[in-house]
Amino acid sequence: MIEAAAVRPERSSTCAVAGTHLAQEGAAALCLRSIARDLGMAPSALYRYFDGRDAPLSELIVAAYTSLADEAERVARYRSGSAGNGEPYLNPRVLQEGQFVL
Repeated sequence: MIEAAAVRPERSSTCAVAGTHLAQEGAAALCLRSIARDLGMAPSALYRYFDGRDAPLSELIVAAYTSLADEAERVARYRSGSAGNGEPYLNPRVLQEGQFVL
């Protein structure tokens, strides 16, 4: 018998797939059915993790702005002299493609 935890996707992997769809197709075309298909599960199973289509989008928005804030704090620490490593500017790799299209 397969353990239930082995077949359930993590919220983060679901959001990663949603992020890929968002970057490729845009927010208007994002649907839980296509995310579920890519994860190899029934669309109804995603409702165990999310209330609807907007929930993964909300998590992607929060993750995007959190990474931007973390990067801005890193630059501020560098410029204030409290952190000697890194570069004194925002790293464009932190701003992944499609993160801020919403």
